Amino acid sequence: MKTRIITGAVMTAVIVPILIFAQTPLLPALVSFLSAIAMYEFAHCVGETKGVYIPLCVLAAAAPFAVRYLRIGALALMPLMLVGFLWIIVATVICASKRDAGNILVLGAGMVYVLCGLSLLVPLRDLYNIEYLLVIIIPVCSDVTAYFVGSAMGKHKLCPTLSPKKTVEGAVAGLVGSVVGTAIFGLVVTLCGNGFNFWFCAIALPAGALSQVGDLFASAVKRKYGIKDYGKLFPGHGGVLDRFDSVLPLNFMAMAIIIITELF
Repeated sequence: MKTRIITGAVMTAVIVPILIFAQTPLLPALVSFLSAIAMYEFAHCVGETKGVYIPLCVLAAAAPFAVRYLRIGALALMPLMLVGFLWIIVATVICASKRDAGNILVLGAGMVYVLCGLSLLVPLRDLYNIEYLLVIIIPVCSDVTAYFVGSAMGKHKLCPTLSPKKTVEGAVAGLVGSVVGTAIFGLVVTLCGNGFNFWFCAIALPAGALSQVGDLFASAVKRKYGIKDYGKLFPGHGGVLDRFDSVLPLNFMAMAIIIITELF
């Protein structure tokens, strides 16, 4: 617990200033670093450690800069993913006699999960320079509330086959924490003289649920491949994917809502 708290404090001390100056290249640089590490972690998880993953790490590192500095914004992810899939096709053929093609194909799915999931944070910030923080605040509030309430009061297992320690009581508390955290964030933003749409509190409920699903999805993948953590970058927390597994689906959700509202 002590290690976990210290790591959390260090992460906060590093990430918060970057989020404050997110309009600078600092945010794409941070996301680029995290994306490359996350792609490496996913590759090692599925057993691809012989170099096939390296071009995908490069694409993942390039994506945050592409979505900010190319005119097409988030659409810049499309050509990067196409290049990635072409590489997956070529690598599957080249390595057919030496490697499990299934692992390489799974790596392609991981590319979408990591490359898009993390990189979308940058265009979300550029579209909503305050509200985008909710994709981080909601999972954090849900995770922290679920952990402490589940540890203190949890009796009914939520999904023992995937995560034995998670409880129904903790999950419900996490949903409440998501809404309360969003409301507090909104009040702080309002008191600072900025506008805030409190309808985000309604979105916080399904968003909190989705963040928990993202956590369980990451656990399912880890169990499938027999690992405890994706990495060791954050002592007490695991790797990048261990720490940001609940953020990734919210980035997808937020961008999907934006696109749908723009269309209709």
